[in-house]
Amino acid sequence: METEKNLLRKILDAIDFKGDKEAFIQKLLSLIYTQAFTELLSLLPEEQQQEMADVLEKNTPMQFLERLQGQLNEEQIKNAFQKATEETIADYLETIDPKLTDEQRKKLETLSTQMNPQ
Repeated sequence: METEKNLLRKILDAIDFKGDKEAFIQKLLSLIYTQAFTELLSLLPEEQQQEMADVLEKNTPMQFLERLQGQLNEEQIKNAFQKATEETIADYLETIDPKLTDEQRKKLETLSTQMNPQ
């Protein structure tokens, strides 16, 4: 999750976010976790889904992930988090785009280019 935090921090820096960055990052991470966990639960056999939903409800996210690692492979978990991160960030950027200045958009484009060199 450190990678996601760093990415979110860079995005907030690029747009000159004025609020409490750490609190906002935690909110976005919570959305990412929720989306990833929903995806991961859907990959389990139906009879295990409710059991693991109960595990999620009664444990920390890390404890839940530890339990999932015994049932899903590392690639499935990584892909779910990557997809959730990309979708959450895309939704956020789409929401704020009308309020961004040209300079902020340029900073985001530069950041995107640095992170995804072709």
